[in-house]
Amino acid sequence: MLGLGVGFYKLGGDRGGSPWDPKQIAGLELWLRNGWGVTAGQWDDSSGNDNHATQSTEGNQARVSGGGLDFDGGSSHYYDLTSKITVSTNHNFLVAMVVTISSFDSLNCVLSDGANEFIEFQTNKKIRIKTLDGSSTPSILTQSSADFDVDEKMLIVISRNDGSTGTFNAYKNGSAVADSWSNQANPKGIEFGNLGIRNDNDRPFDGIISEIVVYDFGTNSHTSDELSKLHTYLTSRHGL
Repeated sequence: MLGLGVGFYKLGGDRGGSPWDPKQIAGLELWLRNGWGVTAGQWDDSSGNDNHATQSTEGNQARVSGGGLDFDGGSSHYYDLTSKITVSTNHNFLVAMVVTISSFDSLNCVLSDGANEFIEFQTNKKIRIKTLDGSSTPSILTQSSADFDVDEKMLIVISRNDGSTGTFNAYKNGSAVADSWSNQANPKGIEFGNLGIRNDNDRPFDGIISEIVVYDFGTNSHTSDELSKLHTYLTSRHGL
């Protein structure tokens, strides 16, 4: 995972062959699209919000790999979003990420805004989401088996779709993941300003981030049909 990449990828059309794309769901905040506008210094946002993931310091840049970015967990690879994404308390949101984790030598933080607001893979059995509204609250999904094992390309979707309770649900490659949660009902707010690290220097992601989609639905909800179409789009696009 060592070394810098300076390549540029832009693929002509969706590999899944479908005219549907994530823009057809209202509330799209960020779309770091596989194979579109990817360089070591910047990953262009395809949502239409110009919320690019940028890193001007060469030593902190990940390597371009397979249309995404390959982060070396042993160093300080990370990116800042042009504009912070702020999900208010009691708002519904969704994060879809296609990732391949290389190791758990460190905790693998995918999106964050400091030490109290983030989404990370704690182990190959655990995902932790930390929210903040006055005090921080972690929600932890714990699997009985190694469902998030190393060297496996996977689509993970984290959805909070009921603003009244803030209940989280998780999906892997389009199927529900539901062994055990602590604080599954967690309606507090969360912000995202970093990609691939927590707080610019902590818990760096080790592996490849191939695609990221983030929605803030406000007080609205996504439908089961929209979720199904998003799953189908991303699993088809990435051969999962």
